[in-house]
Amino acid sequence: MKYYHRRIEIGKMFVDVVKYMVTIIIIGGIFTDSITSQMAFWGIFASMIFLVAAFFTIPLNKEV
Repeated sequence: MKYYHRRIEIGKMFVDVVKYMVTIIIIGGIFTDSITSQMAFWGIFASMIFLVAAFFTIPLNKEV
């Protein structure tokens, strides 16, 4: 498969972005009162979009 290793790295990057976004939502909600439920919803929605992009970007296991 062409660009196999690049696709794996890009997929890992998308998964990292999801982790950072969810962490920001959780920690931001703990330390501040300014995060509303609407902001949390849109943050989780954006995280899900990145997670779906990562799912389709990471290729299936390479057959040897």
